[in-house]
Amino acid sequence: MPSHPQDRTLSLSLRSLEEFWSHHAAQLHWHKPPSASLRRSSKTLPASGVTHEHWSWFPDGEISTTYNCVDRHVLSGHGDDVAIIYESPVTGVRERYTYAQLLDEVEVLAGVLREEGIRKGDVVLIFSMFYYYYYFFFFASLSLSLSLSLSSFGLCSCPFALEIHLYYCDMPVLQASCPPANF
Repeated sequence: MPSHPQDRTLSLSLRSLEEFWSHHAAQLHWHKPPSASLRRSSKTLPASGVTHEHWSWFPDGEISTTYNCVDRHVLSGHGDDVAIIYESPVTGVRERYTYAQLLDEVEVLAGVLREEGIRKGDVVLIFSMFYYYYYFFFFASLSLSLSLSLSSFGLCSCPFALEIHLYYCDMPVLQASCPPANF
């Protein structure tokens, strides 16, 4: 009986991990390609003097998750392909977004965040009842090198206020429209 593709992939990744990950990394767009897939070193903890092995993957490479997950699909002619399918059995909401629509949403949100003074390293907290909106905020935040916290729709105002405080977020983003379905 032939082995499952997942088992073969796992076996290959464990047998020659640098070759495996270099091959897969080459399938992505790198703004600055890495010179190596893996750099191994050892580090010593200052307080205890304990030494441990340290691995750095693609240590000098620069990559954009947003570009690889969104932009490159539009640029390669797949803008009309569906990128997100959202169907809620609870609310009945059904949405489909193409890569081109996703890119538009991401660019608008990134522009809004930038205009509001949000900069690289800032923390943005997203609170939305429509979970597919999280993708828009996620990719917009990544494109600006922001730290992102996604908050659950189920939070009431007191825990939500506490969560904003705990994250020391630079900007809470609230999406507060009601879905067309009955609750």
